[in-house]
Amino acid sequence: MPQSQILSRLAIILLCLATLSACGFSLRGRAPLPSGINAVHLQAGSAALRNHLRLALEANGARIVVEKKTADATLIIAAESFDRRVLAVDPGTGKSREFELVYNLNFHFSGRDGKALLATQQLKLRRDFVFDDDAVIGKSREEGVLIEEMRRDAASQIMRRLSALARN
Repeated sequence: MPQSQILSRLAIILLCLATLSACGFSLRGRAPLPSGINAVHLQAGSAALRNHLRLALEANGARIVVEKKTADATLIIAAESFDRRVLAVDPGTGKSREFELVYNLNFHFSGRDGKALLATQQLKLRRDFVFDDDAVIGKSREEGVLIEEMRRDAASQIMRRLSALARN
């Protein structure tokens, strides 16, 4: 390959990198918590959601503490629920064929003094799935995977909202 082609490709790559950095693009990595918050107490919520939140908080430099009085902040899951709605029915048999899973979550984040750092927030996640009577075991596993995915997604959204506090 001639040297002029190599230089022109290098120039294009550098131009693309300069454009990306100018627009504010960055890879999703750490989501820093507000300054002064190193120890977080998790309160309520399902064990599975607490585990996802624990992993996300620890990945972003926070330490999870059991005692609320030793925490810099408390993340409180005020309400968590799953609903399952029928979306479609087989006209021949009258059996449900398609469902929608809805995951509702309310949370708030407060400082050591109990003052709200982030007022009560609501998350609502939805996933659709088709149910097949011939694959009952596989479909029930699929529903479990979707529920776990929704919890993981909720933990990520909570972390993004907490990291927005650090930018403000």
